[in-house]
Amino acid sequence: MKESEKKWSCPYCQENHVRRHGTTPKGSVRFRCLNCSKTWTHQDNPREKPDSDVLASIYFQGLSYRQLRTIYHMSPMRINYRIRNFLHNCPSWEKYLDLCVKEQKYKVINLYGITLQASRKKTGGYNLYIALAVDAMATMVIGFEIGQGETEAMWKKLLVRLKVRGVTKARFLFNISNSNIRKSVQEINPQSSVKDFSFRFVYDRRLEERLDTPRGVEDIMDNTIINILSPFDFFSDGYLAIFKDPRMKNVLLKEREQVLQRLLVRIQSLSTTRLEGLISALEKRFRAFRFLKEDPWPIINGWIAWYMVQNLEIGYSRLSLYLQKPSITSFKQFSLCQIPQEQVIDSPDRLVRFVVEIATRRLQLPLF
Repeated sequence: MKESEKKWSCPYCQENHVRRHGTTPKGSVRFRCLNCSKTWTHQDNPREKPDSDVLASIYFQGLSYRQLRTIYHMSPMRINYRIRNFLHNCPSWEKYLDLCVKEQKYKVINLYGITLQASRKKTGGYNLYIALAVDAMATMVIGFEIGQGETEAMWKKLLVRLKVRGVTKARFLFNISNSNIRKSVQEINPQSSVKDFSFRFVYDRRLEERLDTPRGVEDIMDNTIINILSPFDFFSDGYLAIFKDPRMKNVLLKEREQVLQRLLVRIQSLSTTRLEGLISALEKRFRAFRFLKEDPWPIINGWIAWYMVQNLEIGYSRLSLYLQKPSITSFKQFSLCQIPQEQVIDSPDRLVRFVVEIATRRLQLPLF
């Protein structure tokens, strides 16, 4: 073997059994691995292979396998294999969430179903139905079920699983006219309070109207402070648990104006926040996505996890808001089943943003 050949190892299997294999039309030297039979061209600055979690993350952002090929110079088939193999080895999002959260009793949960349509030239159309249970405050997917179409059994299975996982005192928001969801809730959670989605829209309008008057603004802020200072509400309202910490409570008492400003921003962007933003992102990513027919669970599970741990504009993820702890979260952590570590905040501004976001989302939450 020539010296120029000995210094190169195979970028695919890392073996050193390499031979020259001619040249490309542009004159670049081509090499061939005698171990795996792959070929490649010599580069003075070879591209590093991305970690699988990075590859999957970029894929979830909206790039296709063919688009990824132009970045990482791997065949679409190999990219598909790497991503799917990685996602198959990731933990279940529900099990990961249970590792992160000790108790999930007091929740307002949106129950919402979405149908994704996939078209294929050879096999025709294919529908995938996803039943979602979403925490209303953090917009956190706490459970999901998938199938080829909506059934009552699907919703029952999801609700039973939530109950087993400790979600025992939930209040549900859903489309009351959906008999599959309604009957499932009545059978699995007969003691739970339920409201139609229209209740949330009415609450939003009333909140907007109150913000239009100085007296309404004062009432909103005064009631929030009263709830936070009440020891009873720490336990009756799980969304106020963060304010057991005197530091968090003091931050909120000093930042009433920021809470109001953030509330106004969120109300003006309802279509991109809360449940609507989640559904829109899910539809946008998987619209006419033909590969969902081929074992869709790892991809849906992976996308939900990726979306939940991404940082929002406030610098923290939905998972951090759900945990009510300023935490460092990442898709890599999830893939390795590593529990998020609480972040030591050395910047007062970051702490204020986190506390204000919790208080604002709690104000938008219709309790019943």
